[in-house]
Amino acid sequence: NLIKRVSPELIVMCGWRQIIRRGIIDIPPKGVIGFHPTPLPKGRGPAPLINSIMQGFRESAITMFYISEGLDDGDIIGQEWFRIEETDHAAEVYEKCIVGGKKLISKYIPMIADGTAPRMPQDSSKATVFEKPSLKNNRIDLDKESIEEVYRKIRALSKPYRGAYIEKDGKRLVIWRAGLEG
Repeated sequence: NLIKRVSPELIVMCGWRQIIRRGIIDIPPKGVIGFHPTPLPKGRGPAPLINSIMQGFRESAITMFYISEGLDDGDIIGQEWFRIEETDHAAEVYEKCIVGGKKLISKYIPMIADGTAPRMPQDSSKATVFEKPSLKNNRIDLDKESIEEVYRKIRALSKPYRGAYIEKDGKRLVIWRAGLEG
């Protein structure tokens, strides 16, 4: 009801965690715009930044797109690509997303305002969907995970997230930063 009363021309969203209903999508005449830190249609779904690092992606993109009722499947406006360095932890990758998002906003908001922004439909045959990680996945299991998997887990779950941890005797040692040698 608040959104209807305000009657915005455009809604811009970052960091939402649920599917947006058609009733909200239809309110602003210029649409509802979102940002997703993967090169859509690759990497739809929850925890994209965590999953990208944990899966060892070496590059990614922040995607600006029109929100639809589906899971991150709206028309793409633009993408800003960046490298994920082997030493990047979550905060560094997040910062690259912010920098890319600012570039996309500067370039495309004027086009959205005058109705000339691109609308590139996503190719659903190329879509991948990330699973929602559970808190139990934050636990490091040195018996089952390779050193590379542990390193990626620490990097992916570092601040601003909850951190990866080792558990022994009912106590947790949370590991926020790590480096890989050799």
